Amino acid sequence: MNKYKMVNLGEYAIDALKRYSNYVLYHRMIPNVLDNKTPVQRRCLFVMFKEGVLSNAKAKKLNTMVGQCMSYHPHGDSGINGAYVTMSQEWKQNETYFEIDGNRGNVFGDTAAAGRYLEIRMSKYGEDVFTHELSPDVVPYQNNYTDTGTEPLVLPAVLPDVLINGNFGIAVGYTTNLLPHNLTDVANVCKAYVKNRKISVQELADILKAPDFPLAGTIVGKGFKDAYINGSGSCVQRGIWKRIDDGKDTFIEVTSIPYDTTTEQFINNVKNLAIKADQGKLVCHIISYEDHSNMDGISIKLKLDNPENYDNAVSQLLANTCLEVKHSMVNNVIINDKFKVGVNLLDIIKAFVEFRERCLYNRFKRELKDVIKQMHLIDGVVILNKDKVKNLQRLMEEVRLAKNKQDTIHRVMKAYKLTYEQAEYIVMLRVYRLSNMEIDDLLSEYKKLEKRRIELEKLTISQKNQHLDKYMTNEWDEYIVKFGRRRKNNVIEKDNLNKAASIIPCKVWLIANDKTYNMVVGAKYKGTMSIDTHTNGLIYIITDKGYMYVVKVAKIMRNPYIDLSTIIGLKREDTIVGMYTTNYNGDDISVIMQGEFKLKKFIIKAGTTSGMHGKRVWTGGKLVNTMEKYNSFYLVNNQYRIKVDINNLDDNTYYSYFGITKHKGQFIVM
Repeated sequence: MNKYKMVNLGEYAIDALKRYSNYVLYHRMIPNVLDNKTPVQRRCLFVMFKEGVLSNAKAKKLNTMVGQCMSYHPHGDSGINGAYVTMSQEWKQNETYFEIDGNRGNVFGDTAAAGRYLEIRMSKYGEDVFTHELSPDVVPYQNNYTDTGTEPLVLPAVLPDVLINGNFGIAVGYTTNLLPHNLTDVANVCKAYVKNRKISVQELADILKAPDFPLAGTIVGKGFKDAYINGSGSCVQRGIWKRIDDGKDTFIEVTSIPYDTTTEQFINNVKNLAIKADQGKLVCHIISYEDHSNMDGISIKLKLDNPENYDNAVSQLLANTCLEVKHSMVNNVIINDKFKVGVNLLDIIKAFVEFRERCLYNRFKRELKDVIKQMHLIDGVVILNKDKVKNLQRLMEEVRLAKNKQDTIHRVMKAYKLTYEQAEYIVMLRVYRLSNMEIDDLLSEYKKLEKRRIELEKLTISQKNQHLDKYMTNEWDEYIVKFGRRRKNNVIEKDNLNKAASIIPCKVWLIANDKTYNMVVGAKYKGTMSIDTHTNGLIYIITDKGYMYVVKVAKIMRNPYIDLSTIIGLKREDTIVGMYTTNYNGDDISVIMQGEFKLKKFIIKAGTTSGMHGKRVWTGGKLVNTMEKYNSFYLVNNQYRIKVDINNLDDNTYYSYFGITKHKGQFIVM
């Protein structure tokens, strides 16, 4: 018998990759939009609920809970431990899911202690939002991977935590990055959708305002709106700083840093600025730093060389450190067991509200069933109460004559024409419960059950109804009161802080070799010709052949001593006769070009990059010299020094030198 079969390796590899990528997408890294949980995060919460380690319980060792979770999560203890720790860090979560006693890491960059030193329990938010109504009657369950227990496929979340805390995951070929938002804003978006199911995604985006991060900061621009509308975008966030003038010294004090960064990372960025300054690549205005950060807050003081350089120093920090970061927003999530790419805000809210309706409907259906059952049981007691003395005597007689419990139940059923459940309930009652006072309490309880039954019947008319809408809205209002807080991040359209970052001064040297020209950035270097510019500036080079070339300073900074012929169309035989740069105000550059017998005024438009590979700006012989326009300039040769007024020269017009000619290489006055 042949035990082997022929397979196409290409097809087999593709099929294996599909199965693997599908598993990673659905069972490892991508969060479910309904409860904002990847499988490991969901299992961490479920195990805490199952073991009773709730917000009011005594904390347990983290290693103990990791061990319990391994019965449900088959991918090792390190991922579980990491999930528990991350979900308890308040600088990464707007609302933490767990409370950890011990070193859980910090925003300074320190890692958490080992699990054997930490104790953990569920937070109030984790309990109330995800587990307070967790039951197989409310959400579907599945067997765990060893078939020794069951676990929920999704947690019955009260709020769309996928927006409140955000989430991140990398799968095969896909990534997701959902940023955190303010709980009150998110609840208001849900309420607006329930009030108007035809609301547009643009209207929802206006209500949500912007992301809101655990640490204070400022959001610049409106790039995040693209993620709300189209499913992907970006959000620029800055930390918080202030100016301190202490006598002769001026400091920048950083008191908050952007989301998903650390103070260690920021300080390393500042150190890199100093290294670049030592290399001559830029001018750094920060001469020292002091880190006073502690558990009470962040405080990093940066001392400036001169108070006048405050604006440039701030711009330099924004451009070169994590004081300003650009967060990508990629809304790839699982919705109703399907992986969706680039879902917009309306998709998220619609899916969550429908899920919340199903959870409440299932919960109320179960409660209605329990209420009807309890009312049915009390009905049996009510029957006994119609003729209490006579019925109680007969009840006692039936109990004495019965052989056992089952016989007693059947005797009571027959004597009073009750159902089995009613008879069992009466038999199991303690005798004192049949006293007048206790009977009154049961009747009072019956009235409350009747009232609740009517309410539940309204709530369960259908999976979508106005009573459920009202209940959800009121519930969200309660959670706003319980967990809501003011926004920590304000939003601004635009400012000029980053503009100064593009004019950090630096010196660029032109170095002429045998047949090449090289350029390098840095005050400490020397060369044939230099020009003072800024790190985001443009340098305009004019050659004796009448061509102008454009060089970006940033390109030179990345490639010290770069050969100009490799980045522009400069020919080896060309000689550079002029070098100009954009000024700090962004003004046009007025250049006077001098030939052997002619002058020309040429305007270089500020910011133009036309001419990267050469633009002809002079014709009519060899270009001898160039200079910027002043009130006047002098033509100088061996015999004469002639003053020429150029105020009235027209743009792009040639002039012969009036009264001047050239004879045997010298200017002659006629």
